[in-house]
Amino acid sequence: MSDEPVITPVDDPTVTPVTAVAGEGSAKSSKSLLKDKKKLKFGKKKSSKKKKIIIGVSVVAVLVVAGLVVPPLLGIGAPKYDPTAVYRGDVATVTKDDVTKSLSMTGTLKSAKSMTLFSSLNSKVQTLNVKPGDRVSRGQFLAQLDSSEAMSQLSSQQSQLNESRVTQQNSIDEAAQNYQNAKSALDQGLNQDIRGAQTALHEAQNEYVKASRAYDQMKQEKDNRTLQALLDQENALRSANQEAENARMEANRAGAAVADAKTQRDIAAIERDSAKDDLALARKELERIKKDPTLKADPNKLAELIEATKQRIAELMSEVNAKDQNADATEKAVKDAWSQQAQAKQAANHASENLGMARRQFRAALRQIDSQIADAGDAVAKAQTGVSDAKVALDSAKIHAAQEVNSNLRALRAAQATAGSGMAEGQSAIQKLRADISSAHVTSPMAGIVTSVTAKVGAAPEGSLMTVEDDQNMVIETQIKESGVAKLNVGNQVTFTTPATGDKEFTGTVAFISPAAVDQTAAPSGPGADQGVNSGSGSGNTSVMFPVQITVTGDLQGLRLGSTAKVKAIIAGQKNALTVPKGALIDSPTPVDGQDSHSPEGSVSGGMTGPGMSADDGPKSVLVVENPDSEQPKIREVQVEVLVEGNGMAAIKGKGIKDGTSVLDNAMNYLDLIGETGHYVDTPQTMEQTDGAMG
Repeated sequence: MSDEPVITPVDDPTVTPVTAVAGEGSAKSSKSLLKDKKKLKFGKKKSSKKKKIIIGVSVVAVLVVAGLVVPPLLGIGAPKYDPTAVYRGDVATVTKDDVTKSLSMTGTLKSAKSMTLFSSLNSKVQTLNVKPGDRVSRGQFLAQLDSSEAMSQLSSQQSQLNESRVTQQNSIDEAAQNYQNAKSALDQGLNQDIRGAQTALHEAQNEYVKASRAYDQMKQEKDNRTLQALLDQENALRSANQEAENARMEANRAGAAVADAKTQRDIAAIERDSAKDDLALARKELERIKKDPTLKADPNKLAELIEATKQRIAELMSEVNAKDQNADATEKAVKDAWSQQAQAKQAANHASENLGMARRQFRAALRQIDSQIADAGDAVAKAQTGVSDAKVALDSAKIHAAQEVNSNLRALRAAQATAGSGMAEGQSAIQKLRADISSAHVTSPMAGIVTSVTAKVGAAPEGSLMTVEDDQNMVIETQIKESGVAKLNVGNQVTFTTPATGDKEFTGTVAFISPAAVDQTAAPSGPGADQGVNSGSGSGNTSVMFPVQITVTGDLQGLRLGSTAKVKAIIAGQKNALTVPKGALIDSPTPVDGQDSHSPEGSVSGGMTGPGMSADDGPKSVLVVENPDSEQPKIREVQVEVLVEGNGMAAIKGKGIKDGTSVLDNAMNYLDLIGETGHYVDTPQTMEQTDGAMG
C-alpha cells in the first residue's frame, strides 16, 4: 500500500460519497464503477482525465473500508483467549469483617401513639389555635367550642336537682319522724291502744276477783261431802279456760308474725329494687364513659374511670345477689308464717271447743248442788273470760304498735331509695353536662405534632376535631411476603433509610409479626412491595402478605411522619468472620470418600443441581491463589463452609483459609486453572475472547 495520503470523495465537495459494502457488495461496486468509467470515456471525452482521477480515488476508498470492516467480522486479527491468564483485579484477600443477611421491606413511618380529639358538644367552634404541622405540648390550648347552651342546661338541671333534693328530703324527714314517734311510744309505753288494753285487763281482773270471792264463800256453806266433785269440775274448767286463752294468744301472735314477715318481705323487695336501679345506673354510666370523646383523649383517665366504674358494678352485682337471696328468704318466711298461723288457728278452735264442753260440765255439776252456787260459778266463768279477752286485746295492741313501727320503717326506706335513685339520675345528667362543658375547652393530651385539623371556626364539628401524633415514638408499618415471614422474628434488629434523610441509616426492632395474612390482589405497590424475598408461584396476581410493625430506636433526627422507609431486617450475621466476595464462591464437587475433588470437571459437575436441590444448598469452594506475589501463581480449589451471605460478601471457614489468604473473585472465569499455574495480566479478557475460545 502506498504511503501517500488518500483523498476520499468526501474531501471533494463536487463528488458524491460512495458507501462501502464488504464482500460481494464491494465487488459489485467495483464493476459499477468500471461501467461508469466506460460511459464517461465514450460519452464525454472532454472531462475524461479529471473523472478518471475521481473514479480511481473512489475505488481505493472502497477497498480501504472493506479491509477495515470485514476482518473483525470474520475473526481475522482478533486477540486470542488465554486460558492461563489471571487478571490482577480479580485477586482478592480474605479479611475479617462483619457480615449480615437481611430481608428488604418498604414501609411507612407512623406514630406509635396517635390521638384523635373529639368534643361531646355539638356546637360551633369559636377559636382554633393550631394548624396541621404545628408542634404542641401536653395541656396546650388548641380550640374552644361554644358552651353557652350547655352551661344554661347545667344551671337549669342544678336548680331542678336542688328542688328535687329538698322535696325528697322532706319526705325522708317525715317518714323518719313517723317512725321515731311510733318507736318511742312503743318503747316508753305511751301507745294509746296498749294503754287502753292494759286498763281493760285491769278491770276484768278486778271483776274476776270479786266473782271468785263470792263463789268461794257460797261453797264453804255447803256440805263438804259434795265439794270434791265440784272442785274436780272447777279444775277442769280452769284448765280448759287457760288452754283456750293460750291458744287464742298463740293464734294472734301467728297472725302478727305473718304481718311482720310481709313487712320484711316488702322492705327486702324495696332494697333489692333499689340495688338493681343503682346497678343499671352504674352500667349506663360505664357506657357513657366509654363513649365520651373527651375522655378518649386521655387514655389514662379513661382507663381509671372505667376500672372504678367496673369495680362499682361488681360491688353492686354482689349487693343485688345478696338482696335477691334476702328477698327469697323473706318470701319463704311469709309462707312459713302462714303455715304456723293456720296451725295456731286450728289449735285455738279446738281449745275453744274444749272450753265450751268444760263449762257445760261445770254448770251441770253446780246445779246438782245449788242454783245460787251455779249462778256464782257462771259469774266467775264470765269474769275469767273477760280477763282472757283483755289479755288477748293487750297482746294485739302491742303487736299492732310494733307493726306500725315496721310500717313507718318501710316508708322511710322507700323514701330513701326513691331519693337515692332520683339523685343518682340527676347527678349523672349534671356530670355529663359538666363533661360536655369541659370538652368545649380542647387541650392537647400529649406532646407531638398536629397532623390533621378537620374543625372549622364558625361550624359545628362533624366527627373529630383534629389529630395529634407523637413524633418522638415512631413505628414502621410494613408487610412481608409469605416466603420471608418464617425467616423474620420478633426482636430482629433493622436498619432503614428514608428519601428525606438520604443515606443516613436509622435503627429499629421488629416488635410485631401478624399471625394472620392479608390478601392483596395484584402486585403490591404499597409498603412491603419492595422486598428481598421471593413470594414463590401463586395463582393469578394475588400475593399473601403478613403485616409487620417495627419500633424505631435510637436517633430520630430528620425522620418525618408518613415518610417511606426502606428497611433491612437483619436475620443472620457473623461478627469478625473471615470474608470473601460472593463472586469468589463456586459450587463445590461432592466429596468422595471424605476427599475433596480438585478437578475443573468436579467443580462444574458439583455446581449442577438435582431434584429437590438448589445450587445455594450445596457445598461451596473458593479458588486459593498460592504464591500470589509470583508472576506464575498456582490456583488451588479449597472447599469451605459458608456461614452467612449478605451485602455482596460471604463469611466462610475452611481448611487453610485465614486472614490474608488470596482468592480469586469472579471465580467462575478460572475453573480451567484449578490445579494449574497461570500468569498475571493487567487487562481482563473480554466476553468476545471467552466466547471465541469456547467456540
